[in-house]
Amino acid sequence: MTNKCFSVKCTKNQLFNPHENLHFAVRFQPMKPFKANIEFIVLRQTGGRWKYKIILEATKPDEDDVIIISSPLNKTASVSFQLTNKTKGYAKFYAGFTPNFQLYQKLVILNHMEEKELLLQFNLQITYYTPIENGKIRKGKLVIQTEDMYWSYLIKGILPKYIPPQIKQSNIDNHLMKSQIYQSTIIDQSKNYVVENIKKARQLTPPTSKRQMFLEASFLKKQNIYILYILIYYNIIQINLNLYKEKFNYFAFSITLVSKYIFILQFFIRFLQLYARD
Repeated sequence: MTNKCFSVKCTKNQLFNPHENLHFAVRFQPMKPFKANIEFIVLRQTGGRWKYKIILEATKPDEDDVIIISSPLNKTASVSFQLTNKTKGYAKFYAGFTPNFQLYQKLVILNHMEEKELLLQFNLQITYYTPIENGKIRKGKLVIQTEDMYWSYLIKGILPKYIPPQIKQSNIDNHLMKSQIYQSTIIDQSKNYVVENIKKARQLTPPTSKRQMFLEASFLKKQNIYILYILIYYNIIQINLNLYKEKFNYFAFSITLVSKYIFILQFFIRFLQLYARD
């Protein structure tokens, strides 16, 4: 393989001074990935030998093409293509694939394109496994190798684009009658549904009598007045207490305090009488 893809040709083999160099034309044209070590030896007729170590490495190329196979659920689809060998004569080949695919190969010899040149062709049929689920794309890399050649293809298995059926006429009568369409057009569109809902809510609420509303208002009014009186007399008592502390008139303070308490008690009794009457 190295002899077929690697060659060295000397283009300048004479040196006239110590500063000159020998010139070589090197060609490296690999047809498949490989790695090899070779020794390059330069000999001089008058004496001298130089040896150089050369490492040849051909990496894997990108895929030659992408093959897309489309198949619906629970059905099998296949595709086939042909490859031509670059060298003369027969060639054995190896075809390998990922486990998600099946590969069938058949070897065929074609008629010669020129009188003394025979070409070898592979007739390959790739069968995609039956898909059993939606949404997942199957991918695999197909590698075909001979002794001198290398091909690789990316295979994608997809589901076909779903086209919904076009129904020209429905079996169910789903059209309104003309009279119903006319009635729907003459309905007053200015109806305020918010106001209607408020009216219905008021109808469901039990009515309140005017006397009951008046009694509740009068009770609250009286209650507020009595509370105001109590706060006023409480402040008066606080003032008298301060005067007592200043003048130390025990007798006057006690009389004033008792009278104010009696007055407040009278207001409470009056309040209870009015409340009971109502």
